[in-house]
Order: sequence, then structure tokens, then C-alpha cells
Amino acid sequence: VTQKVMPSILNYAPDSPEGKKYATLVKVAEEQGQLNRSQLYELLQADTRTGLLAKVNAASGWLFHHGERMNREVTMVATYNLEMERLKKEGITGEQAEIQAANTAIYTNELTNGGISAAAAPRFAQNPIGKMVFMYKRYGVSMYYMMFKTFKEATQGDTPEARKAAWKQLGGIVG
Repeated sequence: VTQKVMPSILNYAPDSPEGKKYATLVKVAEEQGQLNRSQLYELLQADTRTGLLAKVNAASGWLFHHGERMNREVTMVATYNLEMERLKKEGITGEQAEIQAANTAIYTNELTNGGISAAAAPRFAQNPIGKMVFMYKRYGVSMYYMMFKTFKEATQGDTPEARKAAWKQLGGIVG
């Protein structure tokens, strides 16, 4: 069956080369609720109204939802590919490498794009006023966390190489 859908790693046929390559990433990401979810999607799913305004609201949220989903998927796929290369150089292969790379991809996604579910928001952002205030600010909170974490790694990292890499990363973010 041919059907037009938005680009997604979920659209690869399981027996295709890409489907096989990303099967573990897709499985782990789905288990952790990382695919086909967004803040806006959650809000619209909770909306029980059925009138014209609700339909207009749902249609206008389509672009935001798919933009957020695409950002997450691109981040996860890029991180997964890089982590698989790194693990291969260390001699780690097979299912163990795939699971480790998938978890690293999800962690990196959460760190760079922020949490997607309301439950992942800071406690203040989970009450009615906080939801309104933090609607588009959770990304900023995540970025500050990443910058402080990178600064800590740059000043207190385990090895000189790790500290040097963290300084370069921090310079790239700030620069």
C-alpha cells in the first residue's frame, strides 16, 4: 500500500536496510515514548472539545508537532550513528552496542531538545500557571542545564582530553 506520510524513522519497513539498521533505536525510543510525541500533541490529545475551534487548534498545531518530532528523530539518528562508530572502534558490537547507542541517543536528545512529556518538566512547570509560563521555555531550561554540565566537565573532567573537548563544546555553544 502506498500512503503519503511525514518523514520518520518509523516509516522504514522492518526488512529494509534502514529498518534493520535502526530497529533497536526505534524499539528503545518507542518504549521510552520518544517517537510521535510532542508537548503540543499531548495538550491536543487531552482536549475533549469537538467544535470548530478545537479542529482549528489541532490543525494549527500540526506544524509545531511535526517540527518538534523531526528535531528529536534527527538528533537521535545522528547520535546513534556516531555512538555506533565509536563503540565499533572500541570493539563493542552486536545487540549490546545497539542498545547502548540507542540509550545514548535518547539521553542526548533529552539533553539538547528537552523532555517532551509534561511529567518530565520541572515541578513548577507541572501546575496550571507553570504550564503556561514554561510552554516554550523548557528548551531554554534544558540548554542551561547542558551548558552548566559542560562547564563542570570542562573544569572537573576525568581526563585532560575530556576537559579539552568540553571547553571546545562550550565554546561552540556560546560562540
